[in-house]
Amino acid sequence: MTVSTAPNHGSSTPTGAGPTRSPAGHLDLSPSAPLLLNPKTRTYTQQFANLYFNRLTSLRPHVHARAARKWHAHASAHVQRTLDIKPNSLVWFIGTLVRISPAAAQARKIWSDQDKVAIEDEYGRVVLEVDEYLSRNSGDKAVPLITGVVAAVIGTETKSGGFQVADMCFAGLPDPEPERPLAMAAAPNNHQEGGEWIALVSGLHFGSPSSKPLPLIMLAHYLVGNIGTPDDQHLMSLVSRLFILGNSISVAEDPASSAANTTATTTADDAYATLDACLGLIAKSMPITLLPGADDPATHLMPQQPMHKSLFMSAVNAGEGRFKSVTNPMIADWNGNNLVFTSGQPLDDVFKYLDPPSRLSLACHFLTWRHIAPTAPDTLWCYPYVDKDPFVLVRRPKVFAVGNQPHFETCLYDDNEGAHDHPESRDHAKVRVVLVPEFRTSGQLVLVNTKTLEYHVVTLDVDQGNGEQVDDEDAMDTSE
Repeated sequence: MTVSTAPNHGSSTPTGAGPTRSPAGHLDLSPSAPLLLNPKTRTYTQQFANLYFNRLTSLRPHVHARAARKWHAHASAHVQRTLDIKPNSLVWFIGTLVRISPAAAQARKIWSDQDKVAIEDEYGRVVLEVDEYLSRNSGDKAVPLITGVVAAVIGTETKSGGFQVADMCFAGLPDPEPERPLAMAAAPNNHQEGGEWIALVSGLHFGSPSSKPLPLIMLAHYLVGNIGTPDDQHLMSLVSRLFILGNSISVAEDPASSAANTTATTTADDAYATLDACLGLIAKSMPITLLPGADDPATHLMPQQPMHKSLFMSAVNAGEGRFKSVTNPMIADWNGNNLVFTSGQPLDDVFKYLDPPSRLSLACHFLTWRHIAPTAPDTLWCYPYVDKDPFVLVRRPKVFAVGNQPHFETCLYDDNEGAHDHPESRDHAKVRVVLVPEFRTSGQLVLVNTKTLEYHVVTLDVDQGNGEQVDDEDAMDTSE
């Protein structure tokens, strides 16, 4: 086995053996409470219109504030409703974008050159003419126009009844919070300082025919410090918690025959047992937080509910608080830093709307929109909430990570307006955006310092005896 570590530019990998692991820090999952559904009270008879209404209601004040600053010279041009648009006059208003595609029935891509974009509020819908706007705003920084995004548009009504868009504005992220002392941020008082480094991995796919068991076992032993160089072991000693971002289990069943069912059941049992054994080994050394993914035994509607702890008794029995099964998405406070993690479905779904997209820039647009699942419920199935949209970002994240992506990518996101009202918080405004690759294909583990936003990429190259290596060299590109 070969271990290679790619440090962040300007940082150095710590050296020297570390005898003990860094304190675990404090993980507060209360921000994820709106994502938890009570199985005794949840119902599915309500209409999705409530979700769109609550999204527009929640984001409208933030979009208005940004638009008023951006278009301050045209403050009087604002109209409250689509019904108030005045012909031959420059106006701006706020609504929810709707992408109208004749190719909506296609399974993999739902875009075409004939797509139209409209915007709607509680009173009506207006078709937007966006060709000129898009021609002026191209490239990765151009914000995609997809269904479910709340935006402000400024322009004029056309003779055909459409709306010629001159510019657009989105909610952006909440203002950064002043950095809090750890003693204030991480109550209760019995939690020690530390816990700055976290480990991110996704796509373990225990039980999949294409997922080899040896790299997965090696990963567990590397995380606990049983293998690797002294520098590797010291680096792992700084990591306070492991986050697994979905797709831990991947068991394909063939119902064609009873014999096939018996084999599939045996394979599933073995996969769960092996995963549980690995998690139990890791949990004795560092706490684990497990998100469900598209292939995991969990609800498939967003937000996915936590996988049942009975599947992971070895990890549960490692000690109180050593293992947490959480929702997907997960929003948590980690030592005063807001973490927002998903297992990848929202990004993969938005990916259908674009050609050719950049996944990293697309992930950054989620922050521009202040929403982590904009295409739900249109093309991404989700629970029909009545009184809220829990996917709206309430706090500015420090780290935004998306699991199960084809390659590792990362950048520091800054929306340039986040410190408008709090210039003293400028240093804390940036967000570390991380696309975490599938471990099955990349063999990669991502380490992030939640305070300094440094990162390291660890690649485990395991020779399977046939000359193949479980890694992807292209994913080692860590350029900003």
